[in-house]
Amino acid sequence: MLTANFRPSIIIPTLNAVDYLAVLLPALKEQSLPPLEIVGIGSSSEDQTGELAEREECVIVVISREAFDHGGTRNLGAQLARGDVFVFLT
Repeated sequence: MLTANFRPSIIIPTLNAVDYLAVLLPALKEQSLPPLEIVGIGSSSEDQTGELAEREECVIVVISREAFDHGGTRNLGAQLARGDVFVFLT
């Protein structure tokens, strides 16, 4: 059973995801067990993804598109995260 002391970190690699994040981020925060933090790894989006993530108080790190690697990018998010458990979303 999960307790109030259990806090997950949500890690989301992003690229031009503002339309999805506009719905997803508020929903994540409204869960009965909200995340400790949401870590976004942005691949140099050309839309307002980074600005939205900052407004929603996410931890956001921007990498170049060339630096994106499915495993490496998620590992970077895990290194930055502080939660008890990591939840990776796409």
